[in-house]
Amino acid sequence: MAEVQYAPGATIFVPSDANGWEAMTVDSCTGFGEAATIRAHQTAASARGGSSVRVLRQEEVSRIQECDVLALEGAPDMVKFAKLSEATLLHNLRVRYARDDIYTRAGSILISVNPFKRLSIYTPERMAQCKDADAKALQDLEPHVYALAEAAFRGILVEQRQQSILISGESGAGKTEAVKACLQYLVARSNEAIATDPARAKYVEECIVQANPLLEAIGNAKTVRNGNSSRFGKWVEVQFDASGFITASRVTSYLLEKSRVTEHGMDERTYHVLYQLCRGCSREQSTKLKLLPAADFHYLGDSAALKVSGVDDVEWWAASCMQVLITTPRPLPHRYPGSTTWSGGRPRARRWTCSRSMTRASSRCSPCSLRYCTSAT
Repeated sequence: MAEVQYAPGATIFVPSDANGWEAMTVDSCTGFGEAATIRAHQTAASARGGSSVRVLRQEEVSRIQECDVLALEGAPDMVKFAKLSEATLLHNLRVRYARDDIYTRAGSILISVNPFKRLSIYTPERMAQCKDADAKALQDLEPHVYALAEAAFRGILVEQRQQSILISGESGAGKTEAVKACLQYLVARSNEAIATDPARAKYVEECIVQANPLLEAIGNAKTVRNGNSSRFGKWVEVQFDASGFITASRVTSYLLEKSRVTEHGMDERTYHVLYQLCRGCSREQSTKLKLLPAADFHYLGDSAALKVSGVDDVEWWAASCMQVLITTPRPLPHRYPGSTTWSGGRPRARRWTCSRSMTRASSRCSPCSLRYCTSAT
């Protein structure tokens, strides 16, 4: 602590066992530095059920941090702070979180705090607000993941440069939901670029959006801290054409927590898909697959929370499997290189040839691994 003396009325941050840091207003200060004697009381933002004046202990005085007045108000962009410290940052987030403002900017970085409840902030109106804002107005909008996605979308179209959005955080921070929100916004913006062909736009939207339930079923599980925790990392790549329409998307997964299949802690579960399979299959499917109730399987029922609050295994099974895995193939909007079209059911048998080496036994082009080669006859 520097050799400073705080004037009466100044706001300071004092360490707190309960809240990390709490804002206090100085009533009097005698002496300098760690030897100072400071009398202070809690500010209105920190007080709970009244505030009393007290003399700060010496260990508290030695750790005092100066306060920025913007933090007391819950500023949307912390890059504007004149005095940015750990205490200032955390207090600003706490003030905003208390009024359900879960997003806060720090320049180009968006900080999100999981509210653990549903908020009505992901609306078409919010999407339109971000889309219609000019470059300056977009920075002045309330922080939101849609604004971040809009900035990346404009970077692709206007600057014609590749954009990356890195989403990180501890378990339960809300990374999975943030990825969904970004993809939903990009899909919505992409659909506007091909308004003349709604069928094609709808097809691409379904391909991207319906991939999420499948990925979550196979790669997510319940942990002590999070009922839908991603137990793997993923890299989502979305490709656009010059008009802003999504032409392709690819998901690369890595570092899957394989040990969770056979071992998990108390009140945890292995991957959702195994419970969905036991509960979501019809009687006929269960008989055919020789399925038992989840509790009767050692790896599922042993030391596990068989049911998770807010997770309907039957409903999630329908979303992740019935709509994605067991759908009948349908015609693509138009023929893509390396693909074939059919009206329904399985594609008919064909004789395959390829200028490169074709493995006829598997009807697959060895070098490029394409199932349907455009040079087939």
